[in-house]
Amino acid sequence: DHAFRSAFRRCCQNGHALAAKTLAEHLKFLNLVQTDGLQCMVGAAANGHILVVSWLGEHSDLVSGSIADWTKVMCAAAAGGHIAILELLWSLRSDLKSPRVCLEGLLSALSAGHISFVISLFPTAKTADTYSAEQALLACVLGRQWSAMRWLLEHDDTVRAIPDYRHVSILVKACELGDAYVLQVLRDAGIWDVVDGG
Repeated sequence: DHAFRSAFRRCCQNGHALAAKTLAEHLKFLNLVQTDGLQCMVGAAANGHILVVSWLGEHSDLVSGSIADWTKVMCAAAAGGHIAILELLWSLRSDLKSPRVCLEGLLSALSAGHISFVISLFPTAKTADTYSAEQALLACVLGRQWSAMRWLLEHDDTVRAIPDYRHVSILVKACELGDAYVLQVLRDAGIWDVVDGG
């Protein structure tokens, strides 16, 4: 049983939709524990396998219906920069378009530097307060994604409204990681002068 379930997971994560379907039908895997289905869907989304994500998404007996679980799938797609999967997930679950859920995807995309994915999510996931804006900047710092950070600084007014003392916290985190390039990014955005003056 374990070997077959493992084979099923590998088929899904590697994009072998036909093999996964055959295993599911032949071995009656439609009674899989839902966490197995979720793990398969996350792996397929992370690797950009839209056919597998679509098939799993249509089988509620394979993947749990909780928004938290589907958010994991969206974040996996975001981290991989797979916009087509984002659009598919939105068509399957309209509640994935909520600002809170999209913010999770935005943070995943920012930390991986997928600007096109960020642009797709941004109208929905625009940071609503300075705390979420700070989390977005921090995601860029942790992922060392300076282009994503620049884009965010140029397009999100809430990011620019982060209190000066919180910018210092972001700088400290960047220095802890040994990457001071963030100073240049903030200076280019006109923020470093404020921090420097404080």
